[in-house]
Order: sequence, then C-alpha cells, then structure tokens
Amino acid sequence: MATDTQRHPSIGPAHPGEMLGEIMIPATGRSKAEIARRLGVSRSTLNDILNQKQPVTPAIAVRLRLIRRTAL
Repeated sequence: MATDTQRHPSIGPAHPGEMLGEIMIPATGRSKAEIARRLGVSRSTLNDILNQKQPVTPAIAVRLRLIRRTAL
C-alpha cells in the first residue's frame, strides 16, 4: 500500500454531499425538493447528505446514478 499522497495532509477527503450540492444537483436544473422526491427520500434527508451530516449509502448512490442518467 502506498504511503505517499498527492493530497495535502491537513486537507481531508471531500464528502460526497459536497460534490452533490456544488456540482451534480445544479447540473440537473432541478430543485432539491424534486431531486429528493426522485430519490425517494425526504428533503431533510437530502439536506443532511448535502450538509455532510449523513453519508451517501449504497442505496442512495444507486438512485443518484439513475437520476444522473435521466438528467443528461
């Protein structure tokens, strides 16, 4: 296993919710409420993911892939 990293040691890895909120959801042109409805989760659950309070579970990851595919 490699011990060298290209990332600065004081900067942690990005939470998936950060990328969802800044890149993926705006690219769909849909509201967060619409994305939550399509994912089958509440708006508060989606907001918790976007605010990095909840992880992206495998089930949500699969649903996000389907949403992304239909958004393109």
